[in-house]
Amino acid sequence: MDKLYECAGVCLTCADAAAAEQDPEKIVMSIKCVRLDNDCADLCTVAARILARQTGYDAPTTMAIIEATAPSCARASTPPRRSRAPRTSSCPRSLP
Repeated sequence: MDKLYECAGVCLTCADAAAAEQDPEKIVMSIKCVRLDNDCADLCTVAARILARQTGYDAPTTMAIIEATAPSCARASTPPRRSRAPRTSSCPRSLP
């Protein structure tokens, strides 16, 4: 769960950096990066919250969240990316 929260934080940092892009030639890519980074952050946060629940394990729900989270993080960390923003190296590319 800690890695998922860490990933969410890194993705939000990347989204903020992309939102601050001033180069007109990079604006379109920056908009896409903001969306991808926010998707990754949201899914990581939801996955961590579901895994943290102490009320019982629901395998189908857990697997559906994990299967949605991993590709979103992979898309968020795929080049071309901004060189100014920190990369989502802590974002899991595949989850158990």
